[in-house]
Amino acid sequence: MTNTEITISLARFIGYNLTRGSLMHKEHFNHQINDREVFLYCLAAPLRPQIKHRFEWPSLRGASADFIAIEISDSELPSDNARKPPVLESKTLVKKSANPQRVTSRRMRESLGQYRRGENLSPSIQRAGIRWGPRRIALRPFRIRSAGASGISALVIFLIGILSFSKPIWAESGSESLYVGTAKAEITPAVGTPLAGFGKRKGRPSTGIHDPLFARALALSKGEKQFVFVSADLVLIDEKLRKAVLKKIRTKKSFREEGLVLFATHTHSGAGALGGRFWERFIMGKARKEVFEFVSNSMARAALDALDEKIPVSAQYGESDIRDLVENRMDARLDIPDKMRVLRFQAAGDTPVGFLVMMAAHPTLLPASNMEFSADFPGALSGKLEKKFPGAVALFANGAAADLRPHFEGFENRFEKMDAYGFRLSQEIEFMKFSGISLSGPWRGQIEKVKLPRTKIRAGFLRIPSLLGNRFFPRKSYFQEIRLGPFLFLAFPGELHSETGLEIENRMRAKFFQPFVIGFANDYIGYVVPRRHWKNRDHYESTVSFFGPQMDYFVQRTFDRILEKLVAPEEKVFIQPAGELLSREGLPVLKLRGDPYHVGFEEGRLLGPQIKQGVDDIFRYFRKELRYLPFMNRLIIRWISGRAWKKMEPFIAYDEYLHMKGIADGAGISFGKIKRIHALPELYPTFCSNGAYWGAATEDGSLIAIRNLDWNRKMGIHEHAAVKFIHIPGRKAYVNIGYYGFSGVLSGINEKGISVGQIGATSADETMSGVPMPFALKRILETAGDIEEGLQLLKNIDRTRGYHYVIADALRKKAISIETTKNHLAWFSDSDEREKMAPYALVLENAVFRGDTALDPGIRDLQWASKGNPKKKGLEIPAGSAYEIRYLKQGRLVEDHYGKLNPEIAKTIAREIAPSSNIQSVIYAFPDFWVANAEGNQKAAESRYIKFNWNEF
Repeated sequence: MTNTEITISLARFIGYNLTRGSLMHKEHFNHQINDREVFLYCLAAPLRPQIKHRFEWPSLRGASADFIAIEISDSELPSDNARKPPVLESKTLVKKSANPQRVTSRRMRESLGQYRRGENLSPSIQRAGIRWGPRRIALRPFRIRSAGASGISALVIFLIGILSFSKPIWAESGSESLYVGTAKAEITPAVGTPLAGFGKRKGRPSTGIHDPLFARALALSKGEKQFVFVSADLVLIDEKLRKAVLKKIRTKKSFREEGLVLFATHTHSGAGALGGRFWERFIMGKARKEVFEFVSNSMARAALDALDEKIPVSAQYGESDIRDLVENRMDARLDIPDKMRVLRFQAAGDTPVGFLVMMAAHPTLLPASNMEFSADFPGALSGKLEKKFPGAVALFANGAAADLRPHFEGFENRFEKMDAYGFRLSQEIEFMKFSGISLSGPWRGQIEKVKLPRTKIRAGFLRIPSLLGNRFFPRKSYFQEIRLGPFLFLAFPGELHSETGLEIENRMRAKFFQPFVIGFANDYIGYVVPRRHWKNRDHYESTVSFFGPQMDYFVQRTFDRILEKLVAPEEKVFIQPAGELLSREGLPVLKLRGDPYHVGFEEGRLLGPQIKQGVDDIFRYFRKELRYLPFMNRLIIRWISGRAWKKMEPFIAYDEYLHMKGIADGAGISFGKIKRIHALPELYPTFCSNGAYWGAATEDGSLIAIRNLDWNRKMGIHEHAAVKFIHIPGRKAYVNIGYYGFSGVLSGINEKGISVGQIGATSADETMSGVPMPFALKRILETAGDIEEGLQLLKNIDRTRGYHYVIADALRKKAISIETTKNHLAWFSDSDEREKMAPYALVLENAVFRGDTALDPGIRDLQWASKGNPKKKGLEIPAGSAYEIRYLKQGRLVEDHYGKLNPEIAKTIAREIAPSSNIQSVIYAFPDFWVANAEGNQKAAESRYIKFNWNEF
């Protein structure tokens, strides 16, 4: 391909929030463009003057030496105004053609106008729904160099905008500038008013004021759009209080309901006597009208003052790791939101005027015995920031904090501890690295009063009927979302479990938003915990979750549905790009990008008939096995697989649920069938072998891993094999080497070179009530950047059956083996001294490998695998092919080829140890990997190996 120069000096684009250096390849757009269609598309656009950015990435076509290099130099950014027509000042377009064509500015403007109207576009562009968005940028000419790429009729370039600049982006003049106003008003009631937060206080009167309570307001506006965030030092906000504050604001100003975000810091030493519901008196004391009027008047006044005091500002974002300052009070194994995130607004002269501080933790540093008003650590934090930056107002927004509390040792005096904790957090913010951000893009808000599920209230061992519970607890409540360009605020009316909050935020990141869950907002409906915790009566959080085990899914569905109203149709093209179906030597290859549901839907859409046929074939096999019960076999299969799935389902993350639902919807198949298919690996465990070798063991020192999947080949699963590249933004991209219609992972590798494989190892310590193995492997590939993270995930989850795992890290050249049962886990590195204690072990340096035989004595004592017998005392010496062939022979073959191992020898080892049930064999030598599936009567390891390279994806 000849050298190409394209000169574009001004173009428009819309923005999404992505990290520095992220770049989508030109071919991700998946269409050819004609001579008149030149697109520059940039996501997340806060670019500042005089900064040059250079990106290089390999082409998907042609030789591996084919690169595209782009150099951007930013000039002054003109005022954003989406209502103005796009301007393109370049007068020339030098195309790939040897005879450059002159393109007038008028012609380019006409073309862009046609693009906006959807006229004269190629079919692929019409489907994509391209439009030009609100921000503009000037580019210097750049040169594209290509070696070996031919037949490319046109070029589509995607540039990802950068958030992390150290210098602020100043508000531009005009109606689209960012304006912010801040204010605060004291809401401390008279001494003697009950405190709110702990039922143990029983409504007793307060005895004093340790520190005052405040309502703090932050008003943001851009053009005609404006929103007010009000944070109050209260334990909760209920519907009555929200309505009163909004009504008082509207007496002074015309204000839309969705523009007000009202939330409590959740201090447990705040003002009581506010509750309008019967049950609220148990934590707030009996309601008093004068207290309610005082607090609501003060909150409204703060909001109105903030709206009246707006000035032009710049916006900045920073975050800090606070995992050492927060702990999970339900279960220390659970993941937690470990960041404190801060939006800072500065006036001219770098003067901070406002902070919005977001973190998740219960403000309970002061105990129930405290009878003095206090804002707890949020008040201490805000107060110290406001003292450090006079004139600024610092709002605290608590997140998904249902199961979280501060972790801070020392200080017998609880007031001193509270003050020290607040100071520590303020120091984190003071020394935080802030980056300029842009809030350009659509500003939209949506608040809905949503009908809630029926209550399921439990008192001890008694369950209160829904009809009775519905009389005392809300039947409807407010869910709210605010979109400020790429930033998304999700206001929840209660206490959301941190795991559910993380799931929501991760899914919003998959839609290219920067999300923030705000709890205790607009109303209060109690706690919401994940389904698997709801029945656990040992946790306080579960006992005060009033709407049943399905409430976490209900919350997530509701936020997803509301977001649909905040995203324009043309934006969804980029949030949810079309999947691609390719073929490599007859093996289907899928490229899937987007959120979990979309990834599943595209798989179903592209392979719908094959998925239907595959599911039918598998269930037909089981019906054939039960042919002696001709009128019962279908019912029995449905009951067994359905019952197994019902036990696993509470442990399935909502994103995993959506992925499966997407497959079913895309393929037009019953969701129940897809669920039952996903129960099969736990009902009928696989019997496999895995190994990883590196360093001195291999020919060039690189890491090579083998993975043989051995399963019941009569089911015909191997006839439905596929290789699926999956990228959900915000998570690790990975390749699922598996089967279409099945979202779990049995074999795979991710962008960090982490490969996974497992071996079924039957044990007496097993259950169906846990995270199914394929979903555990999937989570490792999506989240793990190293072996330690993968190991920690297996330690933390609720495990099911006996499995062994080999997790290998190609970049760091090491691997570990992990042996598990429901309640036990042991892991081993190469040359592990603990392995040497097992008389039947073969221990090698720079190599780990496993069949189903456990080397940990405690786990081996529980095994049925390899001729074990948990009913007998003592350890049985392993026997059978699982030990003798898949483990011992594998080790001997590694010894025989030690120092010479390469992918071809690895294939030989895989063939030598593969049983007749071998349906898949994978060789990993990242970035290369080879995939073989059983063909005819041949084992997979004896069939064709098809080569792939990670960079292809």
